[in-house]
Amino acid sequence: MAGHKNHTELPDTPDVLAFNDAYLTEFEAALAASHSAGELVAAMKQKFPQAGLDRILSFTAARFFPN
Repeated sequence: MAGHKNHTELPDTPDVLAFNDAYLTEFEAALAASHSAGELVAAMKQKFPQAGLDRILSFTAARFFPN
């Protein structure tokens, strides 16, 4: 169920879902404050260094800040 996990075998417990909620809330705030894909990625990695999935984050950021 939860998408931002380092390993698929991790359980979908309430704490994982709470983490996803916090991640998405912070993503929206970082998106509003960022001027480029690089800024958005850096902000999210600073707030959630354990989230992993860097490739997906970079892809998503690029969609909001196309060249």
